[in-house]
Amino acid sequence: MQWLTRWTSAGRARERAAGRHDAWVMKTALDPVLFERFGLPDQFEARAQMVSLLTAILAVRIAKTGATDARTRIERLNQRILDGFDAAFREKGVGDHSIARKVRGLAAHHTGLGKAVFAALLKEPCDFMDLQSILERNGVSKTGEDGLAKHLLALRDGLDSIPDAAVLVGNLDRAAPVRA
Repeated sequence: MQWLTRWTSAGRARERAAGRHDAWVMKTALDPVLFERFGLPDQFEARAQMVSLLTAILAVRIAKTGATDARTRIERLNQRILDGFDAAFREKGVGDHSIARKVRGLAAHHTGLGKAVFAALLKEPCDFMDLQSILERNGVSKTGEDGLAKHLLALRDGLDSIPDAAVLVGNLDRAAPVRA
């Protein structure tokens, strides 16, 4: 039934917004400055973790809009991200027989990390130590957890400064990555 909603004008608008949300997550999460500045290894797993972190941050912002379809929008964003993980494994040349297992493992990590970050960021006020602890527990960064947590909070604040209507259509240009 999900395919049917894409035929309506509202469904097409949500699909375009999901594409813009996905593009923002990928552009921001894969910024080489993140890996250099925070000592993250430039490897597939670290990139996937950054994608998961940014997806959670954007999901929090979408939820904060109060839109009646916020949950659907977040689910669509997560589906696009997981489809991207599948495509990335295929590009790496992972064989069809093991892709499902690898994507399931990555999806489980994406979901677990995402839920933890989502819960931490929804708290008012957000507990910086919670976020830093999540990064440490998940091995996101061996060095610079403090700086990475601050960077993620700055990105969250950038998204929070965007009007709800702009967030819902995927106009996230004002939430540019924070540069040192």
